[in-house]
Amino acid sequence: MNMNHKQRRSKILRKLSGLTLIALVLPVAALAQTTGKIAGQVTDAETGRALIGASVVVADTTLGAATDGDGYYYIVGIPAGIYTIQVQFIGFQAQTVDSVEVSPDYTRELNIELTSGKQDSGAPSIGISSLGTLKKVGDN
Repeated sequence: MNMNHKQRRSKILRKLSGLTLIALVLPVAALAQTTGKIAGQVTDAETGRALIGASVVVADTTLGAATDGDGYYYIVGIPAGIYTIQVQFIGFQAQTVDSVEVSPDYTRELNIELTSGKQDSGAPSIGISSLGTLKKVGDN
């Protein structure tokens, strides 16, 4: 009788373990089926060199990335839909790419070439000047 009780208990624990595993995996699988990814490289249009640290942002979301040491970026977990992508890098003109479609379980490749020149941020530019002399630390 005691062995039969142990066998039933073991069987119940195995079923509960299986149900727990399903409960943990199912939401992740559901999320993976409804989101996609955007990946690519940001380069200098004139030289073709990778732009390290360029900002790539999905407009009107909190999603974005900075390019790595080879100019590559990837943004994951983007809900399926059509988006505007904004790319910026200091010393280059910002670029906006409209109508970028993201599909579930798909990586949308988006390579961007930025043109060097003044960024038009819409903000007034600020000039910095210095009046005075430089002194070596410790000089009075």
